[in-house]
Amino acid sequence: MIKEKLIMNYFSVLTHSLAVATGWVLLSLANQGDSGTTPSAQDPRRQRDRTSPHLRSHATPKRLLTALVHTSMDPGLRKGIKDRIYRDWADSDPIGLLNYLDGRAWHGCGDEAFANLARSQPEYLLDYARRHGCLDALHALSSRGDPNVVLNLYLAQKPGSIPASELNTLFAHGLRSDPQFHLNIDRINDPEARTEAFTASAKIWLKLELHDTYFARFKELHETLQLDTITHDFGYHILSNHEDVTQLHSLPENARARVIKEVIEWMPQISPRNQSYQRSVLTAYLKNGWLDGHIDHARSVILAQVDSKEPDNSHLADAIAWKDWGLTLPDDDKWQPLRHAAIRRWIVADPTQWQAIIQLPTPALRDIAYTAVLSAIDLEKEAHAIPWIADQIKDPDLKGVALRVISERQNADADTDDPFAPSLSIDPLDPFAKDEPDSAPFGDTP
Repeated sequence: MIKEKLIMNYFSVLTHSLAVATGWVLLSLANQGDSGTTPSAQDPRRQRDRTSPHLRSHATPKRLLTALVHTSMDPGLRKGIKDRIYRDWADSDPIGLLNYLDGRAWHGCGDEAFANLARSQPEYLLDYARRHGCLDALHALSSRGDPNVVLNLYLAQKPGSIPASELNTLFAHGLRSDPQFHLNIDRINDPEARTEAFTASAKIWLKLELHDTYFARFKELHETLQLDTITHDFGYHILSNHEDVTQLHSLPENARARVIKEVIEWMPQISPRNQSYQRSVLTAYLKNGWLDGHIDHARSVILAQVDSKEPDNSHLADAIAWKDWGLTLPDDDKWQPLRHAAIRRWIVADPTQWQAIIQLPTPALRDIAYTAVLSAIDLEKEAHAIPWIADQIKDPDLKGVALRVISERQNADADTDDPFAPSLSIDPLDPFAKDEPDSAPFGDTP
């Protein structure tokens, strides 16, 4: 038997109940070593002040874990003791702990060992990660080791042997302690790894509002990075900070085109209710000639949320503003898709305004509006007007679309109780859109 004070000192940072339970484990270990008898769960505080000078050498982590298995106690206390044993082992002998855990399910108990080795023996941890294919070990090296030491280790490896994502983690870690760590991006040759390093740096620059640094490094490095990745953040930033849109002027054409594509694709997600801002962005880009090649994306922004079932006053005001905006665009083939989209946005949002269609300036716009309104107009309340509206459409193709829309809507209303009734086969907002062919079942080539 052993002395109470020695037991309590071994795990003095544990809670009172956990310390008591730990004492049971140590008693068990002592009993096993001295007599091989079945361990007793007697409260160690009741033991007489007797000590064993060999307990410390006897109580190795392996022996403690073995004794823990054979000592009866609450499962929560058992887990607390086991976790503490692993933590102490990770501090005192991390390599010994990893060797012990080899092949065992550790449920995160090796993390402290990884963290300690990342700081004290990074070469060993990299070798361990490679031998065991252990990404947790590699991630600990990237996030907990000395950034300069770890980067040198990574650069000394065979190209492609370190996952590029680890460079992202490493540079995020490095920049927190050294704002100039980003200069190491220039030392990385692999485009994917170089891109990850820049992306991690960019997120920190933008978070800290170091915009000048971000834009300067973007312009320096963009030709050696993966544009699809870096323009994603660039587009998001200038859409959220429109004052920085002037940065687009200094970008080469290929980079600028990709950033603009990102801006337009981000637009409905960042400012879905700020339609005025969307119009101002599209207008500015149009004036700079930046919408060339992005008409379809811009069109999708205009038509976003157009099918609101119960539009409020602000929604209707936005719809009118989109119509007015569309009428300011040049009346030529290049901008026709945007003009038509703006007119559709207006009339579908408030189909009760069908009588105002006659005020549109060109027959083509009126045809577009009359066709679109037939997809949204109340068939019952406006039944008297439907033949007249259809008759106003002069373009034979659009008139054919309009008649099909009316027919399908009337049939759908008649089949409201039929769960298998077909939906409209024509999108009146885009009546000439080509359907994508269905893919073959199970991926087979048709």
